[in-house]
Amino acid sequence: MPTAVFGRQHIRKDDKSKITRLWDKETQPNTLLHDLRNAYLTGFDTVDARDAFKAEAVRQNRFTEDGLRESVREHSIKATAKIKRARSTIAKARDRIAELEITTTLPAPDQSEAASRLRDRVWRQIERIPEGPARDRAILSLAEKNPVVADAIREMPQELAGVSASTYAEITSKLLAATHGPALEEIESLREGIDIAQSAVEAADEDLRNEVGVHDPRQWAELTEHVKPEAYIPWLRKSGKEVRVLPKEGMESGKGGSAHLATEEDLAAGRFFENREEWARANAISIQPIS
Repeated sequence: MPTAVFGRQHIRKDDKSKITRLWDKETQPNTLLHDLRNAYLTGFDTVDARDAFKAEAVRQNRFTEDGLRESVREHSIKATAKIKRARSTIAKARDRIAELEITTTLPAPDQSEAASRLRDRVWRQIERIPEGPARDRAILSLAEKNPVVADAIREMPQELAGVSASTYAEITSKLLAATHGPALEEIESLREGIDIAQSAVEAADEDLRNEVGVHDPRQWAELTEHVKPEAYIPWLRKSGKEVRVLPKEGMESGKGGSAHLATEEDLAAGRFFENREEWARANAISIQPIS
């Protein structure tokens, strides 16, 4: 069954506005990739709602020309609440990639005497392979058949491994895939999802500001700085094997407080912020000095 395709190739319902990508990735509910798809669709929904608001105001002839312009401006500024929530989802996906990348490394080679003797035998075998175009193919074939050969090659710096850079990269990437296949697949899927989602979210934000005559992104950021995301973004923190949520009021006032155990809703909506300032920016919160 073919994968369903979502979205469109332009941020507006025309062929002249900013180009966007189509969402052609299969997702499952209650996954970060599915949340990225929803963030992607938010871009189109936000622009379509703005266009519908403007069209209805014109139809009803409710405003003067200046009044219409100001009304659309206010609507567009408020609409960035949806954009901010979508951006938070994208940031959460980037955080997840960073977390996975830390774990997707190859373990150190076995340093026991027996393992070292075995690798020495492997290297003697590799050294017997004649130089020439077929050498890399032969070594790659040996590495694919026997993990000991792959381990012997990857423990050496690339320039000392006796194979081309491309063969060295292929051997190490196959070792990584064998060791961390599902995690690497998740990383690749999230990276692609981020790229697709960002194409619509950033195009929508650009279209909102251009429609009201604000062509400087920094000026637009200042105009919308006070707008809170559509939903509050909890601050998650790991505590041993648990994940807890830092108290909103305590973090806002600087007085701190007890962190409660994260619920499923907290885990879905929250992020592991680096510090109080990052949490405050994401939620458009004015914070007080820590007391």
